[in-house]
Amino acid sequence: MEIKDELRDLREKITLLEAQPNLTDEEVERLEGWTLKARQLTVRLNAQEQAAILSADEEKRREKEKQDAVDTAVKAEQAKNRRLQMGDIPAPYQTQYQDTAKFDNLTAGETALVIESLNTQGKQVSGAALKALSLKIGELKDRTNTEEGERNIRYVKAAFKAYTGIDASPEATAAAVKAATDPMYTGGSGIGSDWVGTAYSSEIWAAIRAGNNIVGRIPSSVIPDGYSSMYWPLEGADPTWYKVAEATASDSTLKVPAATITASQMATANKQITIAKLGARALYTGELTEDSLIQFAPQLRKQLEKSGADVLEHVAIDGDVETSANKNINIIAGTPGGTEPYLIMDGFRKLALVTNTANARSAGGAFVIEDFKNTLKLMGTAGLAGADPNMVSFILDYNTMWAAMDIPEIKTKDVSSAATIENGFLTRAYRTEVLYAFQMHKLAADRKANTAGKVDQASSGVNNTTGALLAVRWDQWKQAFKRRMTLETTRIANADSWEIVALVRWGLAYRDTEASAITYNIGV
Repeated sequence: MEIKDELRDLREKITLLEAQPNLTDEEVERLEGWTLKARQLTVRLNAQEQAAILSADEEKRREKEKQDAVDTAVKAEQAKNRRLQMGDIPAPYQTQYQDTAKFDNLTAGETALVIESLNTQGKQVSGAALKALSLKIGELKDRTNTEEGERNIRYVKAAFKAYTGIDASPEATAAAVKAATDPMYTGGSGIGSDWVGTAYSSEIWAAIRAGNNIVGRIPSSVIPDGYSSMYWPLEGADPTWYKVAEATASDSTLKVPAATITASQMATANKQITIAKLGARALYTGELTEDSLIQFAPQLRKQLEKSGADVLEHVAIDGDVETSANKNINIIAGTPGGTEPYLIMDGFRKLALVTNTANARSAGGAFVIEDFKNTLKLMGTAGLAGADPNMVSFILDYNTMWAAMDIPEIKTKDVSSAATIENGFLTRAYRTEVLYAFQMHKLAADRKANTAGKVDQASSGVNNTTGALLAVRWDQWKQAFKRRMTLETTRIANADSWEIVALVRWGLAYRDTEASAITYNIGV
C-alpha cells in the first residue's frame, strides 16, 4: 500500500475512534499509536513529495532541452519549405508532415488497426501510415494515472525499439521520419510493421480495464512467460500472545537472561490462480474497409472495448465452473454447452451462493434498508471481513438499483440529505460504496434471478423475478493476466472478407470464503 493511501486509511480510523464519547484505556492507547504512526507517515510523505519535486524539476529541464532541439528542427524545416510562421506556438507534428494529416484524429491504437487491416489485405501500407504511428508512439507519455497504464506504454515502446532499433521518443521518431535514407518507410528490410499489433492490442486492453468499474477494482498481477499459473503467498494464522513474567534467571549455555516469552509459529499458506482463455471473432467485408477504412477503425475499437468490458464484468460476477445439469448458477434448469465465458472461473456470486452458503441470505421477496447492513454481517465472524468500508463495496444489478431508489429511508430529503428522488443514484449505504453492474445475471434476458438467487434460462420470464445485492471485499480477490488481449486479422479471399480474432488469458481467485456475501430474492 502506498504511503498516501495508508495515511488516508489511518486518518479515517483516527476520526472514527475520536468520535466515540467514552474511550477505554485500550482504545486510548490505540489512538495514541495511530496518531504517532500518522505523524511518521506524514514526515515520510513530505520527504517523498520534496524528492518528487526535485525529480520533476530535473525532468522539466531535460524536457525543455529536448523541446528546444525539436523547435530548432521545426524552424529549420519551416524555413526550408517556406511555411507560414505560427507565432510563439510551435508547429505540431501534423503540420510538419502533411502526408500524415488523414491520421490526425486517430489514436496510436486506431492507426495501428488501419495498418493491420491493410497488411492482411495484401495492400501496400503507405509510408505516411507508418510515419504517423511512429510519431504517435514517440509522443506517448511515460507517466499516466495508473501503474497498469504505465506498463502498457513501456510495453509498446519496448516493442517499437526492439523491431526498429529507434528509441521511442519524440526526437528520435521525428529524426527517423526525416532521414533521407529511411529504411522504415521506403520498403527496406527494417520496415518495422511488426510492432503494430503490439500498439493496438495494448491500447485496447488498457481501455477495457479502465472502462470497467468492477474488474478495474480487483488487485491484479501478471504471470511471467514460462508459467501457466502461479501461487501467491497468503497471510496465515497470527502468532500466539501470552502474559509474560519478569526475567529472573539466566540461560546456562548462552549466559543471557532466560527467555520468558513462549514461542509460537506464524502459519503460512498460498493460493493458486489458474488461467483460462477468452476469445471473440468478427467478420468484415472488403467494401467496408475500402469505403471507410479510417472511420471503421474507431468503430471496431469501440465495439471491442465495450464487449470486452462486458464479458470481463460478467465473468467476475457470474462465473461458475460447474458443468453438471441443473447446478450452474447461470443455468439452474439446464446444462451448460461448454463454451460459455462464465465457465472459465468462479466469481463473486458463486462463492456466496454455493461455495460458502453461510454468506448468503434471502430477502424474502422484500427490500429494506437493513438488507445492506445484514449482507455485510455475513462476511466473517460478527461481519469482521465486511467491517472496513474502505475495502468493501456493494454491487447491485440494475433491477435492484431501481428498487433501491424507492427505499423510504433514502428516497426523500426529509429523511436523507442525499435523497435519491433528487440526487439520482444511491452511492453509499452504511458507510459502504454502492456500485451497479448491468452484466450481473447476464444470462437472464431481463437481468433478474429466481428466488434462490440463480438464473433459470428455461423459464426466464416466469421464474426470474427477483434481484440481488452483493458485498465484495476487493483485497480478498486477485486477478492475474497471462496474455494481454491480442488481435489478429486474416484475409478470407473467397468471400472478399476479413476476420478479426481477439484473445485474452486471464484468471481470478479469492483468498478465502469470506471474500463475498449476497442477499438474494429481493423484490424488484
